[in-house]
Amino acid sequence: MSEQGDTPCATTLPPELLSRIFEHYIAACKAVWDDGAPYDRIAPASCSHAAIGPYTWLHATHVCTYWRAVALANPLLWSHTVLVRSVPCVQAVLTRSQQVPLTIQSYTPRCSSEGAFPTCSLKLALQHIHRVRSLELRIKWWVFFDHIAPALEHPTPLLARVHIATPSGLADDFPLAPALDLAAAAPLRELELSAYGFPWARAAPFCGLRSLTVRRSAGRSPAPIDVLTALAHMPLLAALTLDNVFGPSPKDTSALALLPTTVALPELETLTFAGDSAACTTLLCALRTPAPTRTTLSFRSAAAAELNLCVPAVCAHLALGTYTVRIREDSGCFAVLFFPAQSGPTPRVTLQIPSTTVHFVALLLALPKTMPLCVHELPLPPALAGSDARMCAAGCGSACAQAAGAAVMTDLELEFVY
Repeated sequence: MSEQGDTPCATTLPPELLSRIFEHYIAACKAVWDDGAPYDRIAPASCSHAAIGPYTWLHATHVCTYWRAVALANPLLWSHTVLVRSVPCVQAVLTRSQQVPLTIQSYTPRCSSEGAFPTCSLKLALQHIHRVRSLELRIKWWVFFDHIAPALEHPTPLLARVHIATPSGLADDFPLAPALDLAAAAPLRELELSAYGFPWARAAPFCGLRSLTVRRSAGRSPAPIDVLTALAHMPLLAALTLDNVFGPSPKDTSALALLPTTVALPELETLTFAGDSAACTTLLCALRTPAPTRTTLSFRSAAAAELNLCVPAVCAHLALGTYTVRIREDSGCFAVLFFPAQSGPTPRVTLQIPSTTVHFVALLLALPKTMPLCVHELPLPPALAGSDARMCAAGCGSACAQAAGAAVMTDLELEFVY
């Protein structure tokens, strides 16, 4: 193009192409300011992108009249409402979104103190609850009681995704613990709650869920039968995570509870339980899941004696008797990896237990004796420290093998790092 008039410029881009450029710019800005981390755990020194916020992308609409006209004519660019303290800003975004489905997200600048939550902006956004598709909030319990709970009493025909957590991810200091509740069935597909309760006794409106995550559940801890009864309403679940939902079992527990019924989750792909080992195992044994389901069980606080109850039950329920077991240290615990025959590099079942010699020996005692076992790169057990390194490694291997009855094991290989 030799002539200056033929040279393309930004003001002659087709509106469709310019809108796509805006979309990518909005996504790039969001990747900087929204990392999903609780804001009060981020030190100000880490804020290298403090100048980039939820509406930094609006600077692009001030480049020229044409760019601004294209942005204002596309309501999809304004469908992500971030709750900042400027009420006029939130009002303008809601108005320009027209009637398209909305995403509502809370926001506190990383480099500022927590300050007051922008309740005025929240109330303004919740007036459009009928067209909210996604709700992602880090809020105090009192904000939930005053604003979110009343809003959810109205019809939410588009609500498909809800993530609610306290700002710290831990229980709040409010005297009452909130539980998410829906007045009627919504097209909810994804629900994640951190330090908020789930209404286990009123689970019918959640029948369409594909993903459920509950961490550090607030309020009264449910019993395994309560959770099982609720899961019976969610046959479409593909991902289930329960993290510290159950209260502690009695210390003198000598047998696992047997629930009176079982529940099938035929579409489940990933299952993660963490917390009380007896309660998690009891619930697991009452679920019927597809064979390929990837299962992670975190029993990091379990006593060694509890492994004698839980590990055999897990192996029997998931039919792991012919699997190969590999044990390694991972983030301060022992990770027990179960691989089916002729499988790839990904284990089907992962069990996390405390990294002590007592738990290690208890695990070997609890595993089926016909199960091939390979232990690599574990730190030298503290009880054996101070002796000759080679004698320690050989002695520990011999002691564990004898304790586990390895004479009938098809394969036992131990290797310690010293």
